[in-house]
Amino acid sequence: MIIDEMAALGVPASKIRLLFNQVVFDDELPKAFSCLYSYHRRDKRLTLNPAAVMHENELYSRLKASGADIAQLLADDTDYKAAIRAMDDPQEKQRLAYRLATRRLELGIVGELDATFTALLQ
Repeated sequence: MIIDEMAALGVPASKIRLLFNQVVFDDELPKAFSCLYSYHRRDKRLTLNPAAVMHENELYSRLKASGADIAQLLADDTDYKAAIRAMDDPQEKQRLAYRLATRRLELGIVGELDATFTALLQ
């Protein structure tokens, strides 16, 4: 396991931090990651912080499909509601509505990214 190799190289447990990724919102970390929690209790070679968690989010698959990234979404200041109202083409309205929904997902994920980053540094 990479954690064992890092510990063997002298990396202290305080510097080996785990990020729980793609976690389902209802999952309890000790149950969903029972092997890691058992390993941590047994060997203490890493730091576990349950606040260092990224949940599953549809935004990630949308970003992958579009080729965009979160920074690009943050920089987009388009008023999609106004654009939808002004559009006559139903297909274009649907595309704009999809972009609006993606923007809303993105706004929700930024706080989690910030909190996770902070938790990893603690």
